[in-house]
Amino acid sequence: MPGRRFGETPSDVMLTAENFRYEPTSGFVFRNGSGSMKPIRKKARVGTHIVRAHVLVWLLCNGAVPSGFEIDHIDRNDSNNRIENLRLATASENQRNRGAQRNNTTGIKGVSFDRQTKRYSAKIAVNGRRVWLGRFHSKQDAARAYQAAARLYHGEFACHA
Repeated sequence: MPGRRFGETPSDVMLTAENFRYEPTSGFVFRNGSGSMKPIRKKARVGTHIVRAHVLVWLLCNGAVPSGFEIDHIDRNDSNNRIENLRLATASENQRNRGAQRNNTTGIKGVSFDRQTKRYSAKIAVNGRRVWLGRFHSKQDAARAYQAAARLYHGEFACHA
């Protein structure tokens, strides 16, 4: 069925529960009956599907991922698949919980250096639009302004790194 995501039918969930086991203390998923004690770190093949480890954990603990949602790692560590570190998020919420991009010269999300004014500027994206937060004399002041705006606009999905 086109557009159907893995885990949307009870048979998919049962197949997963029969073939895999989850250890909550470590967050690891193991394949049952394989004889291997190696955990599934990133992804596994289930029938004709390739399923990421964090999605397997969600399936085993909570069932199918509802349509329109993704699984977000709260601490942004994609190796930490403990169920308490996973939550449902829309695609935009999942994007809010990201750190600074690799090409960000300040190393702080939402903060850039303006060469003309020799000051740091802070901006945040809200509903697809940029909101100007101001210019600051120090990188730390700009970072505080971004963090306050992130808490206000993004709530629990605000990235604080």
